[in-house]
Amino acid sequence: MMTNTLDMTKVPGGWKTDEKVDVVRIQYPETRVLSEGVRLVSNFMSIGTVNRINEMMKKAPGMAPVSIQGLKEVTPETTGSWRTTMFNEAMAERLKCLFDTAHFDKERVCDDYTPTDWWQGDKNRRHWKYAGVSPMLRYMRYKTQGRHAVHYDAGYIYPDDNKRTLCSFVLYLSTNSTGATRIINDGQSKIPVWDRNHGDWDVDATPEQVIAKSLPVAGSVLIFDHRIPHDVELYDGAEGDRIIIRGDLIFEAE
Repeated sequence: MMTNTLDMTKVPGGWKTDEKVDVVRIQYPETRVLSEGVRLVSNFMSIGTVNRINEMMKKAPGMAPVSIQGLKEVTPETTGSWRTTMFNEAMAERLKCLFDTAHFDKERVCDDYTPTDWWQGDKNRRHWKYAGVSPMLRYMRYKTQGRHAVHYDAGYIYPDDNKRTLCSFVLYLSTNSTGATRIINDGQSKIPVWDRNHGDWDVDATPEQVIAKSLPVAGSVLIFDHRIPHDVELYDGAEGDRIIIRGDLIFEAE
């Protein structure tokens, strides 16, 4: 796990807690492949679990506005969402129980074009195995006109270098008819991952660049490789806040 000495003041709305909630899996989760490296698991957790997580997060000391690029430097005009970043090892262990039974690629054989952070340190180390859930959990609320520009996530590489996060997940805690997570084609799939530009976009994706969309459905989870470009389309606010947890899945070298 990440060290408890992390300075949570460095992240938007950062706080540490050991509080956990009862996590209930649904008997028949359903997994769909939206595009290469992207899985949507419906019925990942019960609505009761979703409600308990939302109640726990009301105890957070505060929520910080972040820009449409996810940065702390923000004005009212550039606010994309509101965030609490929670470090919670107990909750990570509870979520691991659900991910253990979800259908995604738990054993990975990476190649030069696999869009995640497998390659740093040793490009011959290509075999990775799922090991758990990072305790760094970002609880995010999108209000009316909230959105997130096209961007790439990044892996966390642990000090021993054989352990790192390779996949992002978006756990939906609300059901909304707008504000989809969209998977974007950036035209770099034939470039080795270490040579790609992973900078945030300063232009919106065109409709032709959108490969797949995942609308929020409470209790479902979207899993994808870190370096797959994605955004959050404009949310119209019709059903209250759009609420998610953004987290990371840990892998170890085999």
